[in-house]
Amino acid sequence: IIPVMKVLFITSGYNRIARELIRNKEIDLAGVAFTRQKSKKVSLRIRIINIIFDIYCRIFRIMRTGRNIPVFILYKDNQQEFIQWSEKLQADLTVVFSSPFIFTDELINSSPLGTINIHTSVLPKYRGPQPLLWQYLNFDLNGGVTIHHIDKKEDTGDIILQKEFEIGIGTPLNQTSHRAEKLGYELLVETIKLMEKGENKRVKQPELSPTHRAYRIDKKTIYERIQWEEWPVERFYHLLNGIFSVAELAKYTTELASYKDLKIRGYNNHANYPLSEVGKVVKSGNG
Repeated sequence: IIPVMKVLFITSGYNRIARELIRNKEIDLAGVAFTRQKSKKVSLRIRIINIIFDIYCRIFRIMRTGRNIPVFILYKDNQQEFIQWSEKLQADLTVVFSSPFIFTDELINSSPLGTINIHTSVLPKYRGPQPLLWQYLNFDLNGGVTIHHIDKKEDTGDIILQKEFEIGIGTPLNQTSHRAEKLGYELLVETIKLMEKGENKRVKQPELSPTHRAYRIDKKTIYERIQWEEWPVERFYHLLNGIFSVAELAKYTTELASYKDLKIRGYNNHANYPLSEVGKVVKSGNG
């Protein structure tokens, strides 16, 4: 008989992986911790928002799944309290997906089998908090997901499982995110089954990444990095259609009177539009 592991899950929101884990009654989910970016010592307004979110998660999981799973709200400065809370749950493995801060060594080692992470890139590429956003900016169409052990550094731990997928040109980022989360969940289930059998695959990562750190970046900064004179039209389309809403593009493009003046219809390498300057928005008879 293969023993069933107890899993503790840490994540920043009620994402697809969280939903699937909570619904899957074949996985012994000991508890869920939702991370928060700000300190525990926050304003009353933020505390109220967090309380509402916690209540929503509790009601949602009880009504939709019938599972009474313990929940913890995890801040950067209450990790010791989390460790004390998690010890009572006696989880075998801690799983992380999308945390806004680095964990202490004590938290990483608090479960007997350690802590593993679901990262939405093919490591060692795009280490950091926003890998998919940087893939879009770099016009890198080779997406993927990595399950790896967490160590002291950011996204550098030994790889357990890894799988690639192709990102279609112009595919909206939210669709790619959902696809990565679906794949991440599948790889996580496979990882749990391997560990239950006593098979703990570990492939050491290269020390250096071929890409720079995927640090947090806002959309305005991304728009300002567009190289209008140099990029091919496919790259423009991929970034503009993939990341930005039409309203956001209108906000950053001062030539437009309103977002209603702009539609992204696709791209064409051979259209002869009367462009006075590359990167400027012009109106023609078709819009």
